[in-house]
Amino acid sequence: MKQYSVTSPKMGGEIIFRYDEERNLTGFDFGPEVDKISRMWVLEHLPVWENALLAWPSKSPHIKVTEIPQDLSFESFWNRYAYKVGDKSKAKKLWEKLGDTEKTKCLNSINRYNIYLRDTSIAKVYPERYLSQQRYNNDFKQ
Repeated sequence: MKQYSVTSPKMGGEIIFRYDEERNLTGFDFGPEVDKISRMWVLEHLPVWENALLAWPSKSPHIKVTEIPQDLSFESFWNRYAYKVGDKSKAKKLWEKLGDTEKTKCLNSINRYNIYLRDTSIAKVYPERYLSQQRYNNDFKQ
């Protein structure tokens, strides 16, 4: 998942956009300082695809789009996986052996994995098994 911060002196605040690995919009949050006119403009021009958001600065030079680096820490994985059972120290050692690309893939797959589990009624595996069996490489399609 990628996140972007969008700012502009005209809107007075920040908007965060989130996109999945297929570059589709999954959510956005208006900062409390963003004025009503800016909120309405964003909703009328909602960038449902990542490339649409990245094109905003070329259309309106006062808009700044900045990618927010993904937190690749073990704690980020542990909290996002949200099944705090099993051997945490073993899971942490497995996490630390992964490269940044694998960590990113792992973090990005958790939402699809949770949806797959919900739709199939299969039990969630312990975090260390998710990592050791590289389940983050699965498609999670029925």
